[in-house]
Amino acid sequence: MKLGQVLFVLFLLTQGTATFRSDAIAPSRNYTLLSNVLAGDLVGNITLKPSQGPFVIDKDLLVPEGSQLTLKPGAQLLFRPETGIQINGSLIAEGSPENKVSFSSFPYPNASSYASHYYGNGIRLVDGNNYTEGRLEILMNNRWGVICADRWTKENTDVACRHLGFLAGKRHFKQPFDRTKLYLIDYFACKGYENNLWNCDYRRKFMGCPQYPIGIECVGLMRFLKEKVKWRGMSFMMQNHRPLSILKHVTIKDAVFALNVTHQAPEISSVTIRNSIHGIQVSHLIEQSNIELTDILVHDNYLTGMKIMSLKSEVRIRNSSFTTTSLGDGFSFEDETVPIDFCTWGQNSTLVYPLMFSASSDGNDGYCSKPVWGFLLLITATRSVLLSNCTFLHNGKSGVNIENFAGHLQMTNSKMNQNALDGVNIKGLIGKLELNDLDVVNNGQLGLVLEKVSGKIVLESFNISHNKQDGVKVYQGTGFLMMKKGAIKENNAQGIYIGSLREVQLNLTSLKISMNKETGLTLEKTSNGLIMLTDVTTTLNSKYGAYFTQCSSPVAIERSSANANSGHGFYFQRQGGSVKISDFTASLNQESGLRVDDGISRLFIDH
Repeated sequence: MKLGQVLFVLFLLTQGTATFRSDAIAPSRNYTLLSNVLAGDLVGNITLKPSQGPFVIDKDLLVPEGSQLTLKPGAQLLFRPETGIQINGSLIAEGSPENKVSFSSFPYPNASSYASHYYGNGIRLVDGNNYTEGRLEILMNNRWGVICADRWTKENTDVACRHLGFLAGKRHFKQPFDRTKLYLIDYFACKGYENNLWNCDYRRKFMGCPQYPIGIECVGLMRFLKEKVKWRGMSFMMQNHRPLSILKHVTIKDAVFALNVTHQAPEISSVTIRNSIHGIQVSHLIEQSNIELTDILVHDNYLTGMKIMSLKSEVRIRNSSFTTTSLGDGFSFEDETVPIDFCTWGQNSTLVYPLMFSASSDGNDGYCSKPVWGFLLLITATRSVLLSNCTFLHNGKSGVNIENFAGHLQMTNSKMNQNALDGVNIKGLIGKLELNDLDVVNNGQLGLVLEKVSGKIVLESFNISHNKQDGVKVYQGTGFLMMKKGAIKENNAQGIYIGSLREVQLNLTSLKISMNKETGLTLEKTSNGLIMLTDVTTTLNSKYGAYFTQCSSPVAIERSSANANSGHGFYFQRQGGSVKISDFTASLNQESGLRVDDGISRLFIDH
């Protein structure tokens, strides 16, 4: 072994011994007597026991290919800021419910006292409870002064926090009035996208301020956190299937990237990740390297709960929670390539490279085949993602955000509630989408968004309610879409909006759409397909019960009702396709029960 290849500073006060090969040197006086200091390459088979620790990591750790690091229940690793651990070999970290293995930061002493040094030039927070809040002061003409609270906005807070070096603003508040303070600015008028307060419109103060000075609270002083508080995190970069790495009954906290997985995934269960900038990030897994997560808690992180990029295999996530990501999504998927729907693509269409050759059928489980320029193109999906019995709650963006996915996506028995943006946002999916037993409630924008989704889509047994915009929004898609056994109620805009679909068989069955602030059900600009409503009730909506406009697809409505809505019950406008209505009721609406405005080629009513 080369001198310096492994550095272990050991100071053992117990009779426990570590089962590793190393060169032992004297302990540093900078650390507590109970700490062992680790740094460098961990070569061979090494076992760390809690009786030897806690272990302080002074420089980056590397587990090389062919080596294995084993952490016994209760082992604690404390990482200095700007250090981390990379696993090219094998890591076995198996704790127990009572004695978890812990990875966390060991920040510099009195780290928060350094925070103000990381503020932007000419701006500061004063007299707050900590470095993230306080009275906002700015420097003008070599004098520090305050800003009047009058006309202060959320956008001003975001820009001021960005000027200070934070990621975003959290809140603003009035500070106690103080006649001794110099009031420099009457008001700022920021749009919200500026990086500096001086890039905003503002008015200097020429008279005394009748208002109190403004105070603000910010989130995420990044340079300070990375250099003085957070450790770099864990990075799995194994190239081989064997030996496996295992994380079980493990806590990871206070990291930049808590868990970063590429190439080959470890076995992960009963892991808690919190207080980090990014939670879990998975990218570029090799084929046949599936990832399974069970009983995972990811909470109170800044930018990412869990993010998957460039997937070629299967993902299974069960019994897990992704909550309180302050500035990001709870769970997100993003592919670098854009799927092309060859089953509805014409030979005169323009293709954008690189291409992902994935496609879907018009409602059948086997995907599709299509002749292209004399060749027969056979396309199937090779990857899948399952989210089962999961919770996505109180995230700063969406609960679940999916972009450019080709394959089979399932979400079942899960909750997407009280997220700042959408509960579920899926943009760009080709293949098969199954959403079962979902509760999507109280989100800041839309409940469920499906944009450019093509293939077989089934939404069954769901509650989508109390969202600040539409409950469900579906637009620009093709294929087969079924919604059944669902309640869509008390959303702050439309209950369901479906628009700009082509070559779609749309089947809405056993839906209760009620008390939405606008129209209960809107279908707009659908073509070359079929629309069927069976056992659908739309009641007490603040506009129309059901509104059909500019749809060239035939419509069949059976055993359905539109009652006690503030506008028309069923309203057809510029409908190009035929309409057949049987066994329906439309009563107690403030306007007509059934209204038809020009355009219907054929109307059949059987009541």
